[in-house]
Amino acid sequence: MSTRQMALTAALLALAWLTGCAHVRNTIYNVGADAADLFRADVSFGFGTDMGLHLMATKYLQFKSYSYEGVTRIGFGTRMIGGITEDREDWWVGSRAIGNCVWRPRARPMAVLPSLATKIQSGVDAPWEAFTESRDEFGLGVHFLVVGFRLGVRPWEFVDLLANFVGLDPCGDNMTWEMRREWATHGAPAFEWPREVTP
Repeated sequence: MSTRQMALTAALLALAWLTGCAHVRNTIYNVGADAADLFRADVSFGFGTDMGLHLMATKYLQFKSYSYEGVTRIGFGTRMIGGITEDREDWWVGSRAIGNCVWRPRARPMAVLPSLATKIQSGVDAPWEAFTESRDEFGLGVHFLVVGFRLGVRPWEFVDLLANFVGLDPCGDNMTWEMRREWATHGAPAFEWPREVTP
């Protein structure tokens, strides 16, 4: 074992001794959940006159225009992975929405982390940003008639991930160990999928 590996092992043992193993395990879980918030990437397809475009450097510097019905996206986003079919109407210049904006799911993703509900209830991604583009996101996307893509990265979520190691949670989206024990005993509450989301 190298000196670096020994030092890392000693540091982890010290952390477990000082904070308790439950706390360390919970931190590992929360780091994993926060890592699932860092990126958004998907491909989209549909049949019709569906169109969309966005260029985004946080919600304060963005242009977005989407209009589609029954478009399916396959990829991953905020604590979700798989495919989702959705309707969407929105138009943004900067942080201002122009006209009515709406997002409607028709089909759910294949996999959702149990902590998605915690994320949405935190107020940081509640709930429009969790399903569309998040307020701290840098990204781009386009959908033209039958096919498209979307890519995004979230710098603030990286800060939130690192903050776990010093016991902080800037986004307020972590689960407590008590919540995990309760869910392990009685099962996680079913996530209530919205029929319609507006900003």
